[in-house]
Amino acid sequence: MICLMICAFGVPAKESALARIETFSPASIDSLRQGRLEDPRTPDLMIEVLPSGRKVWKYERRLA
Repeated sequence: MICLMICAFGVPAKESALARIETFSPASIDSLRQGRLEDPRTPDLMIEVLPSGRKVWKYERRLA
């Protein structure tokens, strides 16, 4: 999160990393071909595409 704020400083909004944050929608999930997509509304919830092409949901929870 800090990197996004620092890296986006001074960059036009349409090119910044913050401008590319997507919410989960059927279209955004279907278009995901590699990597992962994190939900901006639900911290630590993400969908990840495995090398096989299979999509899996992940929820990372940190314990104190």
